[in-house]
Amino acid sequence: MIPWNLLACGWLMAAGLFLALWLFQIRTRDTGIVDVGWAAALGLLAAYYGANAPGPPSRRFLIQGLAVLWSLRLAAHIFVRSLGRPEDPRYRALRELWGSRQQPYFFLVFQGNALVAAVFSIPFLLASSNLRPLGAW
Repeated sequence: MIPWNLLACGWLMAAGLFLALWLFQIRTRDTGIVDVGWAAALGLLAAYYGANAPGPPSRRFLIQGLAVLWSLRLAAHIFVRSLGRPEDPRYRALRELWGSRQQPYFFLVFQGNALVAAVFSIPFLLASSNLRPLGAW
């Protein structure tokens, strides 16, 4: 069963992260930060679930540790790859298409990423909430 309260809190955390990243991209005019945020959000949510879910600590910490390592590696890779480069052509095209409406639309894009990150984090939540002890399998 899904602990809905943890999922709701996780989604709110992701929404806050993506709000901060949206504000950051207004200053930098580089929407590519949403990709870094996407990778980081999944690790953040896995860490949150690992700290708060009802499963045995060994299971929660194993899931938490692996997910956070994966997330940090991917977020760092995307961040380093984009350093010193112009904005991703996908986002530049959207910026041109949307014109003066770009920031409200980008806000929806960023918050959509928060919602999808919360949905994609459900396996971490379910695994961290499993009450059975961690076994060899």
